[in-house]
Amino acid sequence: MRDFGTIRRLPSGRWQAYYWHEGSRHNAPGTFSLKVEASDWLAGARADINRGEWLDPAHGRRRLKDFAEANVKARTLAPNTRRQYRWLLDSYIIPELGSTPLSDLTPTIVRDWHAAIPHKTTAAKAYRLLASVMNIAVTDQVILRSPCRVEGAGAENAPKRPTATPGEIAALADAMSARTRLAVLLAHWCQMRKSEILEADTVDVDLIESTVTIRRAKTPAGIRTLAIPAFILPDLREHIKNYADPDGPLFTGHRGGRLAESILDRGWRAARESVGRPDLHLHDLRHSGLTLAATSGATIVELMYRAGHASPAAALRYQHATKERDRALADALSQQGKRARSAHGAKKSVRTSRQKTV
Repeated sequence: MRDFGTIRRLPSGRWQAYYWHEGSRHNAPGTFSLKVEASDWLAGARADINRGEWLDPAHGRRRLKDFAEANVKARTLAPNTRRQYRWLLDSYIIPELGSTPLSDLTPTIVRDWHAAIPHKTTAAKAYRLLASVMNIAVTDQVILRSPCRVEGAGAENAPKRPTATPGEIAALADAMSARTRLAVLLAHWCQMRKSEILEADTVDVDLIESTVTIRRAKTPAGIRTLAIPAFILPDLREHIKNYADPDGPLFTGHRGGRLAESILDRGWRAARESVGRPDLHLHDLRHSGLTLAATSGATIVELMYRAGHASPAAALRYQHATKERDRALADALSQQGKRARSAHGAKKSVRTSRQKTV
């Protein structure tokens, strides 16, 4: 092993090992009580180099906190997503795992951490963020393998959200202020997220082509141009004329500038109460619109594009609506069939009766 690394005995009687690779000296993370242990460590390092699996040990000693914060800071994220990631880091990831070196994280540590988070939906969100950070650590050759290997840990089993009918959408829009009513229409009929609505600029709307373009998104799939249903174009023109900044935000506050999320939320809460739908979240309007698109015959690919989904998994939820609608149609057909059979049976009975009389 002397042709690869060096082993020497320290005055304390313990053994030190190190080797040179890519122009740098790499020491063992500690000393060894036996010379054979130091030799085994060198042999393992040499085997990693020969297999092409060697990583600089110094990189793996970076704390998760430092790597995760730098990684999230470098991402292009919507403001709401950045706030959520910051909350997940500060509340769940950094307090428990932040001081751990990346190379010391194991599947067991990650599994125990995930299981200790009481709320399953939050646990899934925190796990997905941690997994994305660790995947980048693998790509950057900081660690060899990700410790995030808990099957199903990133899946959310959220309760089924309520939907609103087109009639309720019209009532909800009318219950909003003139400055914010268009937000309800875009959320449902264009299936836009609240963040996409608030971050839209007037130049994103093309009234000639009847489209709206979402330019800010946390995934490439979220960047898309949507066709606007023709019947809401008059509302859109009226809004742009009276409330939009031609060179800035589509939704503005009373004093100019971009409309604050808190103002939209306050108006939404009052509107849903006034129409008797306090169970609805603003995001449920997007869900309602996608459900309506599915029952109108949209394919998985079309739903993915409309919603800005990167994978079919989320869009598949709306195909359940198609199945439910198909069942309702079958039940309606069944009722018509029963009525037809009953009427036919009555006529047949009359003819039989007449034949017997003759």
